[in-house]
Amino acid sequence: MEGAPSPAPNLLLGREPPTAIDQVWVTDITYIPVAGLPWLYLAMVMDLFSRRVIGWKLGPDLRAGLAVDALASALAKRAPTAAGLIAHGDQGSQYGSGAYRRRLESIHALQSMSRRGNCYDNASMESCFGTIKDEMLEGGEFDSPDDAHTELSTTSRSTTIAAASTHPSAESRLRSSKPNNKPELKHLGCPKNQDQLKSAHRGQGQRTRR
Repeated sequence: MEGAPSPAPNLLLGREPPTAIDQVWVTDITYIPVAGLPWLYLAMVMDLFSRRVIGWKLGPDLRAGLAVDALASALAKRAPTAAGLIAHGDQGSQYGSGAYRRRLESIHALQSMSRRGNCYDNASMESCFGTIKDEMLEGGEFDSPDDAHTELSTTSRSTTIAAASTHPSAESRLRSSKPNNKPELKHLGCPKNQDQLKSAHRGQGQRTRR
C-alpha cells in the first residue's frame, strides 16, 4: 500500500514577485454561507501578477474535483505557453490528489505548496477571499446557490485584489451568524488563535443579503 504523496516544496519562498501574467497562480478553498444550507465551498485561482481571479468553482463538498475544476476554469481563460508556471496552493488533499497533479503536469506547470500550518505562505489568497466576500456579502449570506453563482460570476470578473505581504487579519470582518457550526477546513493550516480565526473564518453575517 502506497503512502500519502509528499508535499511539493514552497517555490515562492525567497522568490521575487512575478513580472508578468501566467508566471505564478495561487489557489485555495473557502466556504460560502447560503440561506437554508450548511455551506457551499469555493475554490479560486488568482494570477499573482495581475491579482485578478482567473478561475473558480463552487461546489457542495471538498472533493478533489473542486480544485481540478477551478484549475480547468482558469485554463479555459488562460493558456500558458511557456513551461515553468508556478501553481501555488496549500497541502490540502485536493491539491495533493493525483487528478490535480496530473492536470498540472499536462500543462508543464510546477506545483508549489505552503508550509504545513502556515497560512501566511498564501496570504494573497486569504486577502482575495476577504475582498470577494466583503464585496459580495457585506456581512450577510446568499439567498440560494443560484444567487451565489450569479454574484460570483460578476464579482470575480470585476475585482482586483490588493497586494498582501502579510496575513490580512487587519482587513477581516467577522460577523458570524453560525458560530457553532463552521466547516473544518483543516487544510487551511491557520493558527487557531482568536485574531487569526477572524481571518480564516471571515465573511459570515448577521443578516441575509437581499
